[in-house]
Amino acid sequence: MSVLAAHIASLLESTGRRGIKSHKNWASREYRAWAAGLFDGEGYVGVKSGGCSASNKKYLTASVSQKDRRALDIFQRVVGSGKIRGPYRTKNPVYVWSVSSLSEILRLFECLDSWLGPVKHTQFVAAITTFLHSHAEQKRGRR
Repeated sequence: MSVLAAHIASLLESTGRRGIKSHKNWASREYRAWAAGLFDGEGYVGVKSGGCSASNKKYLTASVSQKDRRALDIFQRVVGSGKIRGPYRTKNPVYVWSVSSLSEILRLFECLDSWLGPVKHTQFVAAITTFLHSHAEQKRGRR
C-alpha cells in the first residue's frame, strides 16, 4: 500500500470529518491523482435536459456516487467544490457529490485532467462542447 493510500485509509477510518477538514495539503498532485482515479472509475459528466419541457433547457453536470460519504468528503476537499447529498434510499443507501455549473465543471476538468484516462477525458470534452453548442443555440433562438 502506498503512503498516500495508507493516509487516505487512515482518514476514512477517523470517526469524524473534523480531521478530514483540518488536513492542509488537499491540492497536492498525489491527492488530485487519487481524485482523478475515483472520478475516472465512478464519476459521470454529461449534459442533461431539465426545467420546463417547452424550453428543453440543457445543463451540464458531473457527479460521483458512493456508499461511504467519507470518500466523497475527501474528493470534495481535493477538487474544491461541489455538494454532497444523501443518503438516498435505494437497495444500498448512497451519497452523491455533484456540480452543475460550467465554471465548476471547467475547474474540475482542470484539476483532474492530467490523470484522467482517455475515455473520461473524451466524455468531459464532449459534454462541455455539447453544452456550449446547445447554449449558443438557445441564445440564437431567443432573438
